[in-house]
Amino acid sequence: MLTSQIEAQKTKVSQLEDKIEKCQVKAEKGGIVTGLPVKDMSVIQAGETAVVLGGSAETFVEADVLTSVAPYLSVGTLARVTFKLRGRDETYEGAVSRIYEFAEQKTSSLGLKEYRVHVEVTLEEPETLKGKEGYGVHVEFLLFGNGDVLTVPQDAVFEAEDEKYVFEIQDGRAKKVPVKVRYETGIYAVIESGLTEGEEVIAKAGEEGIYEDAKVRKQ
Repeated sequence: MLTSQIEAQKTKVSQLEDKIEKCQVKAEKGGIVTGLPVKDMSVIQAGETAVVLGGSAETFVEADVLTSVAPYLSVGTLARVTFKLRGRDETYEGAVSRIYEFAEQKTSSLGLKEYRVHVEVTLEEPETLKGKEGYGVHVEFLLFGNGDVLTVPQDAVFEAEDEKYVFEIQDGRAKKVPVKVRYETGIYAVIESGLTEGEEVIAKAGEEGIYEDAKVRKQ
């Protein structure tokens, strides 16, 4: 009877080993682990990313951006990365190579809770970057580029009946003017038509007391 129990346990062990073997996933190529999106003891489905591998020649920087900024980024977005090295700056060009699909709660320098998304930027000229691993860097994402554009603060633009407007200051009063916005960032709105250079608008259209034909006094 004891022998039968031992054999039964051996069979269970063999079955578990088969299951473990089926759960093992092998990468097609070797490389360096650059990301582990899957947490310990979690379950994934077919098609999900468990581990990210990068080649030894690949050089990248990591940044955490606010959830309000993340929607403006996509894989391929150009970036400028500046290293501050012993009193001198070195700038390199790159592009966003990966954006995580989830946000994590972080604490700002002011002690406030905020949610940020992890972003990776792959850099060009990897040979010249050897020996600079671990340095702090300043990353600029080049969301929009144009030599000569008209911009207003993003808060100056508001929407009504599926159209976009600004409040232009005309003869000391707020006048609702329709505009066509070409592009928006987290700070500015690029105006394609509706305004011309030199015209004055109210920077925060949503402020209390701002409405069509309201009296405006410059500060």
